Amino acid sequence: MVQTTDSTDGQGSPRQPARSTGSARRPRLSSGALRRLDVALRLAATGDAGGLAELHEAVREQVVHLREQGEPADRVVAEIKREIQEAQTRIGSARTEDPTARALAEQVVRWCRDAYHRGD
Repeated sequence: MVQTTDSTDGQGSPRQPARSTGSARRPRLSSGALRRLDVALRLAATGDAGGLAELHEAVREQVVHLREQGEPADRVVAEIKREIQEAQTRIGSARTEDPTARALAEQVVRWCRDAYHRGD
């Protein structure tokens, strides 16, 4: 005997897959986005104004991408911070112990929140 399951919501409409709300799934940035963050972070670390602007744009773009994927603001900020820290490691940049790196990380968090809530 073959059992079938009803894939409708009881009113004839297809059921939508349940969205996981647990922390098991981590949002990811594309490899292109990670390369862009690396380059922008490398430029911003030298104090280059163009590098800082590029980093701001790269962060904004990824925040919007993750928001459009349905990620909540706190998860977006956490993921961007994690990726910035990993990028700092990849490029051999100072991490959060350095006051300049700490100030940059705080700026990135502000950019994330602004981009998430502004709806760019």
